[in-house]
Amino acid sequence: MRSRIDVTMVKAHNRRLVFDDIVANAPTTRAQIAANTSLSAGTVATIVEELCRRGVAREVKEERQDGTSPVGRRPNRVEFLPKSRRIICIDLATRHPAYYVKDLDLKSEEIRQRMEDGNVARPYDEMLRALFGHIAARIDKAGGHGRPIIGVGVSVPGPYRLSEDRISCKLVPELNTIQLRALLKEFFNFPIYIDHDVKLALGAEIQSIPSHEHKTVLSVFLGEGVGSAISINGVVFGGAHEFAGEIGQMRIRDGGTLEERVAWSFFLSRLRLPAGILDSSDEELFGHLSSEYQRNEPNLLSVLDETIQTIAHAIANIICVLNPHVIIVSGHYSVFGDRFLDDLQTATEELVIDDLKRDLQFIRSTSKENDAIMGAASAVRELWLQSSKSPRKEGTQ
Repeated sequence: MRSRIDVTMVKAHNRRLVFDDIVANAPTTRAQIAANTSLSAGTVATIVEELCRRGVAREVKEERQDGTSPVGRRPNRVEFLPKSRRIICIDLATRHPAYYVKDLDLKSEEIRQRMEDGNVARPYDEMLRALFGHIAARIDKAGGHGRPIIGVGVSVPGPYRLSEDRISCKLVPELNTIQLRALLKEFFNFPIYIDHDVKLALGAEIQSIPSHEHKTVLSVFLGEGVGSAISINGVVFGGAHEFAGEIGQMRIRDGGTLEERVAWSFFLSRLRLPAGILDSSDEELFGHLSSEYQRNEPNLLSVLDETIQTIAHAIANIICVLNPHVIIVSGHYSVFGDRFLDDLQTATEELVIDDLKRDLQFIRSTSKENDAIMGAASAVRELWLQSSKSPRKEGTQ
């Protein structure tokens, strides 16, 4: 099936190349941008001028220390202006929703606040209204100061269906009954982007994979929940109804689901750990398990091996369909380190033909706690960057 590539797509691609180069290398010059991106000088000039008009960059004539211009024609210096625009990011993939305000470099955090336990006792929709109202009031009080907000990015703990304005998740079941986009629009007159936290985290993490824009990547999360996300040529896909990657619901050999058989809580229940260990902090529990693993405690190894075999069968089935270059593994099982990953890769590769495992990489996730927020901010920035409309009128998801 061939996709038509039109002029708009080419322009959007070129704009992204120039923008990324300015972010990475500013201060720079038009000539250096052209060399780095392999675009023509004319194309680079047009895009740089557009980015300057939109307040993303500026060109500055180079001067000597004494304030005079140097002899001969010297290229203007192109500078990146990360603080010219702001992005609101809201994390709802937790029982303690939080919000952040980021600049265009996605690094700075102007505001960060998490709703604490005292607020959780209220009905969930009331808590969200209070949070959104607080954010809106804080933004209005701070004022624009010439720094418009380009959008709101929201991370949620399950697939989001735009057509129905509905979230499907088990972690925070109260979200299933809330039309989140409609609720957000009561408080924010900005473009709104809502997506699954696993997909958003992958969107941020693939940036560290060499040539990710030419690869197929499968991300597998193994924790209290089990899920995955799929990136093809740098684009994270959600499927026809945003459920692509919900591998936790995959039926396995005994008729149960993958999530039921390998979720972290089920794994711990099979280890028959002392109550004192189960009730300890995560740090103490992980330390105990790591120590037992290094000592090759028989029961732990037996349960873990059976768990690995179950996960391997699921991943092998996905490999037959997706044929990925890279598989990223994250979640609680990372406590067992590279040995767990090696055992999982070996068990998986025993189940697939040679052509499917050629050059296949299994890697541990480097994802950080706020990667989903980074992914949400990046998605908002990308949509704004590719739009020629003004920040308050452009439409997104």
